[in-house]
Amino acid sequence: MGRRSFGDEVALFFKRVIEIFYHYFKAKLLTSLILGAATYGFTLLLEIPRGGFWIALITAVFNLLPVIGPMAALIICGLIVLFQDPMKAMWTALFLLGLQQVDGFVITPLVVGKKLKVSPFLVIIAIVAGGAIFGAVGVLLAIPVAAVVQMIMMTYIFKRDDTDDRQTQ
Repeated sequence: MGRRSFGDEVALFFKRVIEIFYHYFKAKLLTSLILGAATYGFTLLLEIPRGGFWIALITAVFNLLPVIGPMAALIICGLIVLFQDPMKAMWTALFLLGLQQVDGFVITPLVVGKKLKVSPFLVIIAIVAGGAIFGAVGVLLAIPVAAVVQMIMMTYIFKRDDTDDRQTQ
């Protein structure tokens, strides 16, 4: 195969960047679904009479928001359960706090890292660095930006063009 023109290279580059962001947001939706399912299972186990589904839905949706989302979900869900049973509210808050930690250090790095073919360690480093430098927006964009940088390095610097294989999965 002959060399691509400059225009073809630019088009291919932007196609790959768009695919990286698409896979990132798809992975974020999957992690939110996992958290929602885990929360729903917990509410069934704890026998929360009303609102188990809504607590799980709030947890899943708010998990999509960087930094403030999971904490807002914890507060809202804790208040919902507090009006039903204060002891269950304490257990719900502890569960959601633990779930946030598991999500941040295990679920998100594994799921997002696998979808983007980025090391889970790099995912954690990207989130910390993005948050430290750019705040909430940095946390939201850190992982796909790290994946784009990795794609640039592999494709254009190290001349390993394996990104076509990545996007066919």
